[in-house]
Amino acid sequence: MTDPIDVDSLPPTQYLMLEVLAARHRLGEALWTFPSGPAYRKAADYLAQLGLVGWKSGVAPKTIQVWFTDVGRAAALDGDYLSPHDKQIRMARAEVAEDIGDAILTHFAPDNRTARQAARIARHHATAYNKPAEAARA
Repeated sequence: MTDPIDVDSLPPTQYLMLEVLAARHRLGEALWTFPSGPAYRKAADYLAQLGLVGWKSGVAPKTIQVWFTDVGRAAALDGDYLSPHDKQIRMARAEVAEDIGDAILTHFAPDNRTARQAARIARHHATAYNKPAEAARA
């Protein structure tokens, strides 16, 4: 197995290309278009040789399209990052799970063992939604 690639030690153009891809990936873009100048082609080719990106000629003239490989995504993106949209969804799910737990306890008698267990499960899900992305996947 090869050593992980330190993206911080890459030359500026290659590093910048990865940063652009990371920012666009966080916004939901699968690939990004760059000018097809020699510096960009050279950077994309080198990153492709490292296994960090794939690239091809762009749809528009004088452009290339570059995207992350799985290796590149792992090297360039922080595993705990959540987009603002994903954070909103996670918070909404946590609130719903908490409300379900409260509703169960309110609707059923507090001494009902099944209701207490269901409320406990709902509250567990509410706290799980608020954990960082890596902990939630574990």
